[in-house]
Amino acid sequence: MASCIAGNGMESDEQMDAIVDAIVRARANTGVTIYLETHRSSITQDSWRCLQLAERNPEIYFNCDFSHWYTGLDIQALDFDRWLEQMTPVLSRVGILHGRIGNRCCMQVPVEEKPNSLELSQRVWTRVMQLFAQSSGGPEELWFLPEILSSTYEYVRTFNGEEETDRWRDAMLLTKAACACAAEASLELSPNWQPTLAS
Repeated sequence: MASCIAGNGMESDEQMDAIVDAIVRARANTGVTIYLETHRSSITQDSWRCLQLAERNPEIYFNCDFSHWYTGLDIQALDFDRWLEQMTPVLSRVGILHGRIGNRCCMQVPVEEKPNSLELSQRVWTRVMQLFAQSSGGPEELWFLPEILSSTYEYVRTFNGEEETDRWRDAMLLTKAACACAAEASLELSPNWQPTLAS
């Protein structure tokens, strides 16, 4: 299994399709499932163009990092219910979910602040899990990866040289939130996907 970030967001539709074709061929030649990540400054930075890409290329699978769209596209400004339904061609082919939570201005914020994006992210995760459970032609596995990054990449904020959150605890809280989504989606969990939070 591999995940890739492709392009820089300035590609034409033809260039995007050529990149996706190379990814699909690499998967066929190597037997390694390669997921295209939804990520800013890439061919999937815009959810509308990503949707068109998915409809033109039904063999591509995705690593859905909703935080990039939430912050980059100001998702709260959209009709979210309609957007969620429109994105079905993408969400039905997700094999990896990244669980980072951001807000309108910052890509990674403390989970305990319970930003509005947590509820919307859980709705995306639940929808992905529902579609995964119903699908017979998409990815064979669905992974949830919190992907809480350090200050090295300037994702987490720092104050007086200290990161503002306990990234391990946030990862566990996000995994617990994803488990709730799986339960709502009636998706059977693997035996080792049961987080335990220390008090």
